[in-house]
Amino acid sequence: MSTTPQPAYLIMLCTEIIDRAELEKYWTTVASTVDGINVQPVITYSRFEKLEGEQNVQGVYMMQFPSFEVAKAWYESPAYKEVCQHRLRGSKYLGILAEAGMAPFAAYAQAIVRFRDYKLTRRLGKGRTSVVFEAQDVVCHETCAVKTLLPAFVLEAVDHEDFRSLFPKFNIADIQYYTAELLKALQFCHAKGVIHRDIRPHNLVINYRAKQQPGASHTVRISLFKAPELLLGYDRYDYSLDMWGVGAILASLVFRREPFFHGIDTVSMLRCIAKTLGTDELCQFVCDYDIELDQGTVEELGNYVKRPWQIFLTDVNENENEKAARDRAMDLIDQLLRYNPSQRLSAEQALQHNFITQEINLALQ
Repeated sequence: MSTTPQPAYLIMLCTEIIDRAELEKYWTTVASTVDGINVQPVITYSRFEKLEGEQNVQGVYMMQFPSFEVAKAWYESPAYKEVCQHRLRGSKYLGILAEAGMAPFAAYAQAIVRFRDYKLTRRLGKGRTSVVFEAQDVVCHETCAVKTLLPAFVLEAVDHEDFRSLFPKFNIADIQYYTAELLKALQFCHAKGVIHRDIRPHNLVINYRAKQQPGASHTVRISLFKAPELLLGYDRYDYSLDMWGVGAILASLVFRREPFFHGIDTVSMLRCIAKTLGTDELCQFVCDYDIELDQGTVEELGNYVKRPWQIFLTDVNENENEKAARDRAMDLIDQLLRYNPSQRLSAEQALQHNFITQEINLALQ
């Protein structure tokens, strides 16, 4: 039983600006000379501006072929090489697929990392808009990670452990350390004018053994760590959006409940939050921010009184120093998980909170 060939991609990283019409004219010539294959590629992506981080690249063309075999025959043809080396003034051309069926963004990343003297070694994982590969610097022989966005990003490689198995191991000192590291990353992002918008455990990369956490790395969608303003459709959010995510992660760590807020849709998420922070406070927030809430949703939310954080604590065998640190953590949670975004601590302010600044000595009894 025959299968339909998957498209293949060829990437050209150009060291000089090339007119698209000029390029297509040359491709017509090449197509007529490749033995048995009179196929001209479809240009599916082009970008002619200086690529960030690439001093010599002025632009990129991504060309799609009907199959890997056709792309390979085209790439290896003397006519194609002659065009690239002479008629296009020696522009850099890279990107024949390493394997059939590689997605466009992965093909692009393959070209980028070859240009930078990196070699992809294995796939680490994927998200909604990108794939992450392990790569090898062929010059320095160092391992790194490549995130295949457009353009591709080369990042530090981390021996990462999934948060589902990692979080239960954390003591209060670990929680303090990684909360501080996350706050430092957000302080840096916010200082550069960047809102992350999707702070949750799935987007944290942690090497527990080495106490290493690179900066956390999106369109906003239904998430168990989503702030109330987004659940209510309020789109004029700011940096405080990220601080709700920090508070939700910290609550899940301190109270050993992951996720701390759990719902299956927008209304159930709001109800879960209201069961902890109170319905009156939610209504006050809706009124203060002039947010419309239909009567049906109000009835579905129910009526709840704000609950003290202490009731979420599970029985743990802690010394007095650890209990004091956990109390400070609950105070930080309280100042982050606020309906009103303007009442949440900023990343800079949270870094000055005594849960972060006060040393925790686990040995003291």
